[in-house]
Amino acid sequence: MYSVLYVDDEHNLLKVGKQFFEKAPDISVKTADSGIAALDLLRQGRYDAIVADYHMPGMDGIAFLKSVRERFGDIPFILFTGKSREEVVIEALNEGADFYLQKGDDPESQFAMLSNQIRYAVERRRAEEALRESEHLFREVCNNANDAVFLLEGGPKGPGRYLLVNNKAEKMLGYSKEEFLRMTPRDIIPADVQKRVIPCVIERLKREGDATFESVHRRKDGSMYPIEVSTHTFRYKGMDVDLSIARDISERKQAEEALWQANRQLKLMTSITRHDINNKISVILGYLELVKKNFNDPALVDYLNKLDSATKSIRSQIEFTKLYQELGAEKPRWQELEPLFSWSEVPPTISLKADVRGLEIFADLMLGKVFFNLLDNSIRHGRHVTEIDVTSVHSR
Repeated sequence: MYSVLYVDDEHNLLKVGKQFFEKAPDISVKTADSGIAALDLLRQGRYDAIVADYHMPGMDGIAFLKSVRERFGDIPFILFTGKSREEVVIEALNEGADFYLQKGDDPESQFAMLSNQIRYAVERRRAEEALRESEHLFREVCNNANDAVFLLEGGPKGPGRYLLVNNKAEKMLGYSKEEFLRMTPRDIIPADVQKRVIPCVIERLKREGDATFESVHRRKDGSMYPIEVSTHTFRYKGMDVDLSIARDISERKQAEEALWQANRQLKLMTSITRHDINNKISVILGYLELVKKNFNDPALVDYLNKLDSATKSIRSQIEFTKLYQELGAEKPRWQELEPLFSWSEVPPTISLKADVRGLEIFADLMLGKVFFNLLDNSIRHGRHVTEIDVTSVHSR
């Protein structure tokens, strides 16, 4: 329903107008015979639109419009009058009237037109209010986010100036919003990081439309901290823009560094321990060999041989741990898969097909040994193996 306040100093016209308006099932009308009476009604209740005459005693339509705008905001307002002076129209529109309609001889068509104007003006105003509320909600969500949010000019040449930043970005970097709007990402990313990161990001955005990567931000005071950035590119008002969300990962990097350090210490400890155990095993094996040479009792020799075999198994197991002592000692990297399957020791009776051209995996540097062991186990322990296929599946 559209609730309308109709204002005119002619009582008969008010009655006729109300009847014509309310022929439409979606319009209800309240009437007032002066601007003063209409203002009282506006204080008492809410109306979706106002239709008012221009020439009224005490307060004309323009003065009434000004009072409405001052006290009740942007309620849709239509000036409906017999006056046709151009200056009245201009003044009404300047003061915020939505429409102007001159009274004519055919009331039915006049009020039908007014009804359409009311619907259009009210729906337009509701859409504007919804948009303002949506923008307000977006700003609130954006400004209360735990991560820094940046909207910036995008395009094939890379990131341009900032168009919007949230409160967290100001807090993290120490710049005001006004300062940000005069800057680009190149003002807060160190030059060496720019050369390494920005070209890769541009290429990925061009290819996929979004990218997640690590970078570094430089605060206004010159200090720097590591970040993880998630960026998405889209069209806005005819231009390419990038929406980037940056998270401070200083604590994560510290934890990673502590883990690398612990791994290095563990590697040193296991290396020393393995060395000491191997020395003891060598001593045991030496004594076993001496004992076997000095005793001819077959039963005793059999026992000695079993001890010798068990000791050598222990040595083999200890040596096996050496293969994996590097696991976790280096940071993961992007690695091409194709070279990992260029294995020359595959028997000619087995066909190895690896459809991995152009693929990379972000993994520990021990990845090659993992695939080597998988292939080796297939060959050694598979029954009647004639073909090994390696394939990949793309998922998002």
